[in-house]
Amino acid sequence: MFRYLLTKTKDKDQATLAISGNAVFIRADEMDNALAAGLACCRELVIDVSGLESFDSTFQVLLCSLHRRSELENKSISIVGALPGRSNEQARQAKAKGCLLNGNSKHCPLCEPAAAAAASSGPGAGEDAKR
Repeated sequence: MFRYLLTKTKDKDQATLAISGNAVFIRADEMDNALAAGLACCRELVIDVSGLESFDSTFQVLLCSLHRRSELENKSISIVGALPGRSNEQARQAKAKGCLLNGNSKHCPLCEPAAAAAASSGPGAGEDAKR
């Protein structure tokens, strides 16, 4: 099952899309609609994947597509929480092989969650970082 909750701030500049369950191919249409709705309603979208149990390459492709749309619309997205089973190295390899924005983007939302999870055990753990 794929579930999501979209929460907007009062000023509508930022929204959080909390995703839980299984983000897999069979739910591609639901995932794409949820991600598109999140980006459409704000300038800064935070995608919380801490409740995600599993995902497949379909979800990764949809996140990459959303990242590209956000760049084209001069909006930003970030991911909080760690993608299950994903390492920093896997994220870097995926970006190097297929990112259309490779070298043109300030950050890669897929690469940052694993880095943020690793940093959460170090100095300053528990502090929110603005990306």
